Formats: sequence, C-alpha cells, structure tokens
Amino acid sequence: MYDVLCQGRMTRSPEPNLALGSLECRMQRFMAGRELAVVASISDDDPAVIVVTAIVLDKVNRMLKYDDAGLRNVWLANGYEMHDTAHGKAVSYHDIHGLTRAVCAALVDKPGPLSGAEFRYLRLHLRLSQVSLGTARRERTKHCVMGKARAHPAACRHTPAPVRD
Repeated sequence: MYDVLCQGRMTRSPEPNLALGSLECRMQRFMAGRELAVVASISDDDPAVIVVTAIVLDKVNRMLKYDDAGLRNVWLANGYEMHDTAHGKAVSYHDIHGLTRAVCAALVDKPGPLSGAEFRYLRLHLRLSQVSLGTARRERTKHCVMGKARAHPAACRHTPAPVRD
C-alpha cells in the first residue's frame, strides 16, 4: 500500500461521494502482476478523519508472468495463448521476437540500476559474452576482479582498466 501511495498514479481527479458525505481520491499502481488501488476518503463531517482503503483490482487473472532468464517483474496482458497439451499447460507467444525487443527496450530505458536477472536477460538477448560486455562497459571482467587472471589470462589481457574520475 505504501508503494502505491508513493509511486502510484492518479486515475481521476478527487470526487465527492454524496452517499457517504466525503471526498475520495484514488491512486493506482501495477506491481507484481497486480493492479493495486488505494482510495483515501476525507469525511465532510470531520476533516481530521481520513479513511484509507486498499483494493486489488481484477486484472491479475488475465496476466501471464513472463520469467524468461529469471525475470521476476514482467507480466503480459496479451500477445500469448494458453494451450492444454498431453504434458500439461503450454503457452505460445504471438510475436516472440517483438516481445524480446520490447522487454530489452524497457530494460534499457529503466530508471535506476538493473537487477542481476535483468542484466543477464539483456546480455543473453544481445548475444554478448561476459568478456565482451565487460570490455564494452570498460570494466574488468568477473574473472579479473575475482583474481582469476592466472586461470583465464586471455579474458584479462585485453580488458581495459576501469575509468576513474
């Protein structure tokens, strides 16, 4: 609920509730596959009393969690079909390449740092090795940082040192 209040969006302007004699303001936020809403109500009789109600909207049953390469916060509203097979439920995507491009674009535009799973998803779908990605980012590779230069000298030989300010 706190996340909805801090980062939610106003879905409409505050409205008077004539039946209850209050003013109501609604905020929404989509997170973890659920559309959550918080309604704050201020009573006309006693403006010092604020009633806060949390609501889980009914969109969760229509969403599919897309967990390719360990992604945890990607939910699909459409673009897929569920099938019953002899081995259980299966899913098919209408445009898997378009979905991959959309997820990569969203991750690139994401404000703040990427999680390990998000970074791995980008690296895998851009077809970059850890060494080439480390070189592209001008950082030492995992092998060099962890002191494995003797075991993997080729990985460390051409990796430039980190840029210092």
